[in-house]
Amino acid sequence: VISHHDRLLADTVTWWKEKLTPTVHVTSGDRRLDDLVEGLKVLLLVQQDAQGGVCPMVNFKGVWLRDSNGPLLGFLHSGLYENARRLLTYYRQASALHGFTGREFPLDLDVESDPDLTPEKWAASGTDRCEVPSFVVLQHAWWLDATGDKTLLERHWHYVRRNAIHQVLIDGPHGPLQTFNGDETYMGGAYYSLFPTRSGYPNALIRPDAYSADSMFEYVAAHEAMVRLARIMEREEECTRFENSAARMRQSIERHLWLPEEQRYAPALSPVNFEPHRAPFAPINLRPIWVGYLSPDDQKARSNLEGTLRWLWRPPGLVRMTPFMDHFIGCAPGYLVSNLAAVRHPKAAAAFSALIGSASASGEWVEVHKPDRPSYGYGDGRYANRLRPWESGINLDAILFYLTGARRSEGRRMTIRPLLPPNCDRLVVDNLPLGRGRLKLTVTRDGPRARYTVTNTSQERLTVDGKTLDPGDSHQATVSLPVPPGSEDASPGTYREPLRWGEGVRRLSITAQRQTPADGVQLLDVGLPFSAKDLAVFLAQRPATVEQIEIHSSAQPLNRTTLKPLMQVLDHPEVKKELEQFRKDGGRVLVPRFLRAFGLHGPVSDPDQTLLKKDPPIITADYNATQWVRHESPSSYINLDAVLRPNDHVAAFARCVLVAQRPHRLTFHLGADDGVVLWVGGRRVVERLGHHHHQFGRDRVTVELPQGETPVVVGVHEINGAWGFSLRISDEDGLPPEGITVKPSA
Repeated sequence: VISHHDRLLADTVTWWKEKLTPTVHVTSGDRRLDDLVEGLKVLLLVQQDAQGGVCPMVNFKGVWLRDSNGPLLGFLHSGLYENARRLLTYYRQASALHGFTGREFPLDLDVESDPDLTPEKWAASGTDRCEVPSFVVLQHAWWLDATGDKTLLERHWHYVRRNAIHQVLIDGPHGPLQTFNGDETYMGGAYYSLFPTRSGYPNALIRPDAYSADSMFEYVAAHEAMVRLARIMEREEECTRFENSAARMRQSIERHLWLPEEQRYAPALSPVNFEPHRAPFAPINLRPIWVGYLSPDDQKARSNLEGTLRWLWRPPGLVRMTPFMDHFIGCAPGYLVSNLAAVRHPKAAAAFSALIGSASASGEWVEVHKPDRPSYGYGDGRYANRLRPWESGINLDAILFYLTGARRSEGRRMTIRPLLPPNCDRLVVDNLPLGRGRLKLTVTRDGPRARYTVTNTSQERLTVDGKTLDPGDSHQATVSLPVPPGSEDASPGTYREPLRWGEGVRRLSITAQRQTPADGVQLLDVGLPFSAKDLAVFLAQRPATVEQIEIHSSAQPLNRTTLKPLMQVLDHPEVKKELEQFRKDGGRVLVPRFLRAFGLHGPVSDPDQTLLKKDPPIITADYNATQWVRHESPSSYINLDAVLRPNDHVAAFARCVLVAQRPHRLTFHLGADDGVVLWVGGRRVVERLGHHHHQFGRDRVTVELPQGETPVVVGVHEINGAWGFSLRISDEDGLPPEGITVKPSA
């Protein structure tokens, strides 16, 4: 390097020029835009492993199937076909090695021998959930439309077909449903870095175990693509199967998820009772057009887009994740631009400018952005997930689609509907790829219209806008430009999630758990995106038949299932007023009785759980330790990890006293992380040692409680990681006991 640096530098520059010269180039007069396109190609290329997988260099390792959408589209639509082929091939090879199409694989698997499976072994191979198998199909459809090269599809056919047919479907009231995969970028970007502190409440996030409109949109697009691919591959006998499966899922989507009043799709369904999560969610509500579930010309596509923009549009041109969250994942601006450009929306130009402006100074997008656009990492913000080829590739594709409106078919045909960036009167796109051919697009502003010329600069015969272009031929046309709105729309106000009563309801159960309701019982999924005011309005509209409102224990914790601090919601003045009125009218309100106030003793070093294997003196009623500290938890989970140090290989004890007005037959519901012992009245009644994750009510025991005072002690051991417990008491019917008070022993 020291002795030959000039030559190395020259060779490097030459290599990059040779690599990039045949690719797409944009000349707009805006250096930031033109350089951004060039830089994004480099960003994708430098993060592609020699074997083909693409992975961020910063804070990540491995190749993800879904995350490959960005680099694949970026490669295909900038003309880097060989890089796209290597990416698709590596994922097939990795899947063959494992006999399973996973959502991610290491970058450095030994694929030198080009591992593959026989058709019979592919037919018996496994696949990951939901979006993964659908995107395997769609990625190959994108390849074929961009390149026209069937050889890759021929080689991969049995791999692609297996992913299409081997999908988990769940029977819903109106047809098949799918869940989330669980690793969606918007789940990670939203929950890991934002929930619960930055998301706050209300947040309108979606519980991860819900039924996913996103997965279902992708399923339909993939199966409709399979019909086309099967015909192209002369496998006509396969078409009917995929036509039928796509039609069944499409019907299910329209019956389960279309919201007639809102004129948009619900992004998810409750796993508790199949009620729609109505609040729009940008990455999902912008999916139907982007993934090809709906044509841009479909009125329902435009209605869904307008219904989404009503709550999620953020001037001057960005998109919220939810009606309450201005943080956004890095590819959300690209999804927005792709949607608006597809329908030629008046807000398209503003969104395009905001997309360019949301890129970092180094010309890329990250996993999650603050509302004012800078990147933000997970946790304390240092885990940045920068230089992301997934988000950056999606946004590069959106930029090119906005500028050209190019839609390709089988590498031979293309339609063009260009848009001009704001303050740009002339645009040139060189080396616009179509199969083995290349086109030059020149666009000139002419008042409210754009005149464009497409020239075939290759030696291939190509079809553009239905016209055949021999080498050197040109095609000229004019297209109307959308007129930007004169002013921003008035704010729609605060989003409200409508909750509706069923007929003949006698009992309302607010819960986070799936359950089969008894006759006259209505379940309200606490994970639906309602605010305290929404709940108050719902309670005010209660039918006269309602006799009881119960809060299930699963609804109390603040976690990714509930997405709200329900106990604080119940203390909201408007909710409290309605519950008090309900009681005055003779109704019962039942809230699970979690013990939250304890005296804490510890931590005490306990590497092998010795302290919990014997009965220490602190379990007796007359023990007076000098190190008891009173602690009252804000939630039903007593988070010892947050209040005690050290917090690895230790034990701690929590003590309270139950005061009974009369003898009771009482049930204790205990959960803990890690090992736990429960003593009631000095008697060991529960013991679960070892390494365990917390689960509410995992251990249950019924105890005869005498009249008067009874000490209760929980001993909890910690190995590492999370550390805490929960303890609930109930009568034999699972209801909150009456006539018992609690006092902490500190």
